[in-house]
Amino acid sequence: MMADYASGGSPAGSSDSEGSSSRFLFDPADVAGLPEELQTFYEFWRRKHRPDGLPRRSDFDPLDLKPYLGRIMILQVERSDPGRLRFRYRLYGSAIADLQRRDLTGRYVDETFSPVRYARTQRSYATVMEHGCAQFLVGRAPLDKDFIVYERILCPLRGETGDDVGFLIALFRYQH
Repeated sequence: MMADYASGGSPAGSSDSEGSSSRFLFDPADVAGLPEELQTFYEFWRRKHRPDGLPRRSDFDPLDLKPYLGRIMILQVERSDPGRLRFRYRLYGSAIADLQRRDLTGRYVDETFSPVRYARTQRSYATVMEHGCAQFLVGRAPLDKDFIVYERILCPLRGETGDDVGFLIALFRYQH
């Protein structure tokens, strides 16, 4: 299982005892210093913004995402009970699944994390949704008897109807 997808904390950014750190990207200038590939993905997401707000999932043509497909994760936001959010993996990229030795497509995030880790992750996802901003994260994922460091950018997308965030899209970059 991946270490943290997000470490929660203040919208400005944070770090945790497991070696993860994150920061929220409220402005295009906030991507300065990020790895070039993640900056490019963020700029691509920004160009897809509509005049009335965030892009929709349908604004992303799979052909445009071709260079990233194996490292893309798409989460669907489900609002089953009032005030309760659940996140379902709609796409769990093949490179991510290969590294983790399991494909989580179709499963819920709360089924794959410990309650403590999920609470932290849910707060982070909620901040991205509430502010319509992206989040950059550096984390560690278990790999055999060691860990691999990854970087991730997470961006909100509106659902196909209405103005609510209906999806989160993430690109992962692994440091070998």
